[in-house]
Amino acid sequence: MDSLVVKVTMQKSGVGRIKTPSCSELPTPEGFSLLEMLVVLLIISVTMGLFFGVNFRQKESVVIRSFASELSMFLQAARGQAVADGRTNLCFYYPEKALITDELKGRNIQVPEGVEIVFKDKDHSERYVFASFFSDGSLILEDFFIKSQEHEYHPEADPFMGRVRFGAGE
Repeated sequence: MDSLVVKVTMQKSGVGRIKTPSCSELPTPEGFSLLEMLVVLLIISVTMGLFFGVNFRQKESVVIRSFASELSMFLQAARGQAVADGRTNLCFYYPEKALITDELKGRNIQVPEGVEIVFKDKDHSERYVFASFFSDGSLILEDFFIKSQEHEYHPEADPFMGRVRFGAGE
């Protein structure tokens, strides 16, 4: 580490005069300047703002896609139960509770907040039968779709194989 050199000169009167070094002679401090730190913080904050802005907008899309997948698996299990028991298995939707259940096993799934199931040409009811699975594995699916604020997913059913998948709608 450099040491600060102070020169002392003697005047004719015998009193010492201290000469301090100029700014160019001072050692430079190590580290970052305040301006450099502010620039780095600005870059970090802009990057974080862009990242979190995109993620918050995608959250709704992730919620409805995961619910569509969960509902598809639920319906596949309801079909399997109908085939295993050799009886018809009805799937109900309760709008007031935002709950979907199957008749044979009593399984249920909750419709997430911000997602709703919309039935076409149906009056308001306490409960809707939206899928019927038969002992031979076939099904009857009501005309419905699931939607959120910005997305819609419509069921695509294979009535003979009993499979239900959800695809993005218009």
